[in-house]
Amino acid sequence: MPKPEQRGRMWGLLRHLMGDVHDAGVSVTHAAHEIANAEPPGPAVPLHSEVHFEHSDISARGTVIAGYGVLVGTGIIVALLYLYFSFLSNYRARLSPPPLAIEAHGNPMPPEPRIQNAPRLDLEGQRAFENSVLNKYWWVDRQKGVVGIPIERAMEMLVQRGIPPQTAPPELKLFPPQTGDRSVGFVGKVAPEPR
Repeated sequence: MPKPEQRGRMWGLLRHLMGDVHDAGVSVTHAAHEIANAEPPGPAVPLHSEVHFEHSDISARGTVIAGYGVLVGTGIIVALLYLYFSFLSNYRARLSPPPLAIEAHGNPMPPEPRIQNAPRLDLEGQRAFENSVLNKYWWVDRQKGVVGIPIERAMEMLVQRGIPPQTAPPELKLFPPQTGDRSVGFVGKVAPEPR
């Protein structure tokens, strides 16, 4: 809030400014009257005292009537177009062949594999499934008593017990390297000994 002496100074400045604006307005008004009353250079233009405007100017009544005419015409055209398009939609429905049987059941999904809609969400779901399989106990085959165990526990058991010896399948055939063929990749060569 300004102090009383500041308000007094502000009012004084405002009055002074209003006086300057008034003086400028009076000056402009006098100049305009002098210009209007000055005689035009050259020959005098004949003036008729009874004619103040051109009678052939635009009429207000005609303008309003034209505006209402445009609005009414637009409304009529919109109504006619609405009726016409309604007729066309019913006409097309009557003349069109019946829909295919596949359309009656909706849009079926294409066969697999499909394009992923959200690959990031699919990957997150896959990782969540894998983590649930790797980190919990679950039945592999309940009737045979086979249980899946968390991977950390499986590694601990493997370290404690060791890897059990494997038995070779009965149909396994081993050949010396000199008898290599295309299936083993040593045609006419001797495989280097492992170090």
